[in-house]
Amino acid sequence: MKTYYISAGAIFGTLAVVIRILGIKFPFPPIPYLTFEFAEISIILGFLLYGPIVGFVSVLSYWLILNVVGSFVPIGPAMAFAASLSTICGIWLGVRAAGKFTRSKDLIIFFGFIVGSILRVTVMSLFNYIILCILMPSFFDIASKSLSLFLGLSFSNQIDALILIFVFTSIFNALQTAIIFVPSVFIVKVVESRVGLSLKAGSWLTNSIRRHQKALEKV
Repeated sequence: MKTYYISAGAIFGTLAVVIRILGIKFPFPPIPYLTFEFAEISIILGFLLYGPIVGFVSVLSYWLILNVVGSFVPIGPAMAFAASLSTICGIWLGVRAAGKFTRSKDLIIFFGFIVGSILRVTVMSLFNYIILCILMPSFFDIASKSLSLFLGLSFSNQIDALILIFVFTSIFNALQTAIIFVPSVFIVKVVESRVGLSLKAGSWLTNSIRRHQKALEKV
């Protein structure tokens, strides 16, 4: 069974790389070097269908392959790894936490999305601080100039610029979470209702929610 999960994770991670290589993305207007991508849908989908092991293996595979075929190595792949891993960890924590106080499937899923977004924003804010302020200050200049043009204002000092950069970077990461999470949940529901395959007993997401619902019934 462990071999099955590892193989499934490797497949979802490889699929994420393929989607990324296809270059299906569009820029975030306030800071154009930030781009919305769909590659992580594969990772989130694998996690929601088969659970944390597949999710982690897919993230690890994604990172390893990007170090070979990706761009901006090793920083780019490292940031992709941190973004994806923080998101699935947040979703997992959110589902577990919400399942302790509500039986509503939609509310549990929504709470998973919220916690996933918060953890991703937090982790990526730390990474962005390291990039902008320590490793590559030139990106700070690019971001501040882009944001200044977008907002139509000039920054009186670097602290003001940095605060707004973090605000808009957080908005970007929250939106990116929605872009990869919502389609993944939709696909899971389609697979469960129409396809079946090896998911006759339900996806990891559905089974987790069912376990929490049964636990609440006993309280």
